[in-house]
Amino acid sequence: MVLDSAHKERCASLLLEWLPFIVVAMIWLYFAVLDPVPFWQQTGDYSWYALSHAFTFEAKVEGYRAANFGYNIHPGVPFGIVSWIAFRIATYAAGDSGERVVFAINHGEAFWAWAKFIALVLNLSGMYVLKRMFKGD
Repeated sequence: MVLDSAHKERCASLLLEWLPFIVVAMIWLYFAVLDPVPFWQQTGDYSWYALSHAFTFEAKVEGYRAANFGYNIHPGVPFGIVSWIAFRIATYAAGDSGERVVFAINHGEAFWAWAKFIALVLNLSGMYVLKRMFKGD
């Protein structure tokens, strides 16, 4: 099949339009799947805060008083909700809150994989919103 110049331009335009999404997904694939740093070996505090915020939100949802100084400041409640979603997905097979917390501690990698996947989805969603805003459609 031979493409005329209009088809070639359309293909090039689509490639350039979606290239940032492809690049972000490839970078995520490398760092999150192919060569990840294990949850308990992270040098930063992001992973631990994520799990801590998930525990705090879980306690609040279940009606327990939970004190977590970092929960109400940066990165705050949205980070806690997203971390909680990853926590609940990773611990769907566990019974009550206590079992979910123990499971998440014993299987930090499952929680961390879901947290990274949700971060990818949020990043790609934000990129798509910006693309739509600046493209004007």
